[in-house]
Amino acid sequence: MIDIEIADFTEIFENKDIKQIDTATSLLIKIHDGLYNQTFPLPNEQEKVEYWLENLNSGVEKGQHVYVAFGYNLMSENPEVIGFAVGGIAGKSSCGLVEYLVRDKKYSKVLSGKQICEYVEKRLQNINSKINNEPLKAILWEANNPDKINYDEDNPDPLVDCMSPKKRCDLIERKYGAKKIGIDYVQGPLSPCKNEEDIKNGMCETLLLYMYNADNYHNFNAKDLYEYICCFNEDVNGEKNPYNFRHCGMDKMMRQLQIMIDNDIPLLLEQQTEEQIKMLKEV
Repeated sequence: MIDIEIADFTEIFENKDIKQIDTATSLLIKIHDGLYNQTFPLPNEQEKVEYWLENLNSGVEKGQHVYVAFGYNLMSENPEVIGFAVGGIAGKSSCGLVEYLVRDKKYSKVLSGKQICEYVEKRLQNINSKINNEPLKAILWEANNPDKINYDEDNPDPLVDCMSPKKRCDLIERKYGAKKIGIDYVQGPLSPCKNEEDIKNGMCETLLLYMYNADNYHNFNAKDLYEYICCFNEDVNGEKNPYNFRHCGMDKMMRQLQIMIDNDIPLLLEQQTEEQIKMLKEV
């Protein structure tokens, strides 16, 4: 990443330099309203910039997030952003998530998605050591499920996805060491819910869940993931017990995880037997 600048918003806000924070805030809003919204157009995949700023102002001890931009003249009036990522650690779970990763396609030869991920991984490892006093257990990654997204390969619609879901899954498996987790994954709402309609609209059932760089986190198991799911929901929507949503998809996923815990079933799909896969599907 020769000559590419990095604006680590988490570090900037931690340093408490008011002028730097004001400039970084303007940059973050520009990224959110531009590259971020263009890449993640679906409402149930988006987070509000106010939520990002709340996390940053809370500090690492509470926010546990990494927000980082890559580009040129980033802290100037005319920043040129070529990449951006958000990563987070869910509470005391010591498990991280690459929440968002975007890169301007024009700059694919100077900055790769893998380079962005490697930076986020190192930062999450450092933050987890500080807040949980132990090594990071795993880093997860969500991706649109090609079987559940109506994406026309011949006539791609950016409002459906910014790239082919099938190609993305192939890419992260080949180049990022990502391996699929064998559950029917449901992502909880990304903000607090006031009623059943909020819960229904907030649930995302069109995602696959991967373990990033899986060979480096081979001890991560179903019990760890169960704890992560609870901590993640508590962090983003205030509900620590996912069963309280009374959502059939969420209930099924949590029951699958409990069966995996009780029967010592591996998390990774490639390690599950046909009998185990059938048992989980029948939940």
